[in-house]
Amino acid sequence: MVVAAGPLESAGPRSIERDEKMLSALFDSLFSSASPLDCEAPGVHAGENPSSQSDTPSDIISDPEQAKEHKQQLGDKIEQADGATAAPADDEEEEEEEVPDQGEQIREACGQTKACKTFLHHLEECGERLAEGKTIVQNETCVEELFHYMHCVDECAAPKIFAALKA
Repeated sequence: MVVAAGPLESAGPRSIERDEKMLSALFDSLFSSASPLDCEAPGVHAGENPSSQSDTPSDIISDPEQAKEHKQQLGDKIEQADGATAAPADDEEEEEEEVPDQGEQIREACGQTKACKTFLHHLEECGERLAEGKTIVQNETCVEELFHYMHCVDECAAPKIFAALKA
């Protein structure tokens, strides 16, 4: 199978040198023809003063009256922009009303029920025992008692919380 080689794919060391010279000449012709001084700045038309295009604060205004006018114009633009964005934000705040979270109140009420008070009593006893250093087993923690109490509270509170959400 014969594959035709393109100008850069010819075989042999002499052809590689020739290709490199050709690419080098092409590169030089493209990028060295215009000196940096011949190029114009982007956006500046021939014969136009570059500072005449911009209205930025970096421009130098030598006349104090013009400087005051320019400052006032910028201030007016800022006030207009702030006024345009502030009005919709106020409307959104009026539409949304905060609904108080009843979850904590429901959990506290469930924690005071007779069924959960027994688990709370066991948890408090365990805490007192640990505080006094009178543990039943080595490295005792009250995690099990805490889990029993929290399970009781959650089991009591869950249906009430979901009922409050539906309403």
